[in-house]
Amino acid sequence: IAPTGWAVQLEQSTVSVGSRHGNEKSVTVGVTVRVPTNALATEEIELTFSVLPSSGGAAYDTVVLTVTVAAVHAFDIATPATDQTGRSGTEVRFPIDLINEGNVRDTIGLSVVSQTASPGWGASFENENGMPFTDIDIDPKATTRVYLVVSIDGEEELENSRLTVRARNKTTPTVRTVTTTAFLTTNGKANSSPSCRTESSRWTCASRTPTRPPRPRLSCRPAASRSLGCG
Repeated sequence: IAPTGWAVQLEQSTVSVGSRHGNEKSVTVGVTVRVPTNALATEEIELTFSVLPSSGGAAYDTVVLTVTVAAVHAFDIATPATDQTGRSGTEVRFPIDLINEGNVRDTIGLSVVSQTASPGWGASFENENGMPFTDIDIDPKATTRVYLVVSIDGEEELENSRLTVRARNKTTPTVRTVTTTAFLTTNGKANSSPSCRTESSRWTCASRTPTRPPRPRLSCRPAASRSLGCG
């Protein structure tokens, strides 16, 4: 009897075999075993086959066959949020779901392969407990959430870095990539020193954080030595 979800089918259930002294003393019977779609590579079953006389009675012979499940490696990657915003000197965390669609436990390696900021912003990976890692084991038919942690750096409002993350199965050559973008915001930060410039022989001043309301009211005047004073 096959376990639940498994199916075993004999090509023939009754055969005729000649005398052992004749030319038809053996017959080959095919057996088809259907494995359930959710079977794991760690599973195996034993099937017992017996040859019985058609009239009943004790079995002529019995054989036990072991059936194992072949390993299937398959995974995918998903990002619930691809954009994050933070202040300079802080960290933002991008959730990444690693989905093992195969039937065997796999080790997935994560790395940042490119980013647009130069010099690059700091980036690392953490599990749900906040522990850093580069490789992580994913159970079969399971989803594990991890985080890409990016250290925001920069000075200008909405300055950003677009990071490409590569997830690679360490057992097979399967690779998946995902792109995230970290933005800098200066809202709520202390205003930096204003910068001044000359336009058509007139001096003008502007705050370096023009997006933070209200705009600072600044006036500039050229001194006799053409030094600039802002107040």
